[in-house]
Amino acid sequence: MIKRFLLSVFLMSYVFGLSQNSTNGLLIYNVDMDEYVKRMESDTESRPSDDMMRNTARRIKKFKAQLEFDGFRAIFKVPQALSIDVNNKFDNMVRLFVSNGTYYTDLEKNHQIWATKFDGKEINVLKESKDKEWVLQNEKKKIGDFICHKAVFLRVVNGKEQEIVAWYAPEIPVQLGPKDYFGQLPGLILELKEPFLTYRCSRITFDKNKIDPWPVFENTITEKQYQDLTKKTWESILQNR
Repeated sequence: MIKRFLLSVFLMSYVFGLSQNSTNGLLIYNVDMDEYVKRMESDTESRPSDDMMRNTARRIKKFKAQLEFDGFRAIFKVPQALSIDVNNKFDNMVRLFVSNGTYYTDLEKNHQIWATKFDGKEINVLKESKDKEWVLQNEKKKIGDFICHKAVFLRVVNGKEQEIVAWYAPEIPVQLGPKDYFGQLPGLILELKEPFLTYRCSRITFDKNKIDPWPVFENTITEKQYQDLTKKTWESILQNR
């Protein structure tokens, strides 16, 4: 039922959006940890890691993420800002926290290539679109010039539920958002709240330009292979302690 509803809304929005030339553009996200810090500071039990998280929260606001899209393709990444010291290890760690690599999304093929690094080597991970159980809410709010609708889904990490909240704009008929959030909601995600980070649209521009041709992806592995690789590496680290 929800898929049928999403499809009908998406098709109506798509026709409207084409007339508004809103399927090609560039979206800039500000990134912050404000809500996480509030929850952390309301916790009466202080931990040694809290100071590091506050420092991370302060530095993370120096970074911006960008989503370049042309209707059915998109590139999500964190550009190297001129104000960021590339030799600063902490800044580089924070940058990876915002986006650990570059995400190349192809909605026509219903997949994404995540270009990242592991153990000092560049790898490309093929990520298929997953059927996230988004629950559409009745709440709306205005972000910039667009009326956005709220959607929520729960994911389980290490046995604990985590709530993800997205605010998407049906007026911009592209099923895209930060990182690997794609192919599910009938509109562009202008705001995304995860347990630690919140991505907020600060600027969006539209044009008719197409994204540059895709790079050639070598050393491509599946998500399962990537998970096996990381598991094997961590097991080796723990055994050699």
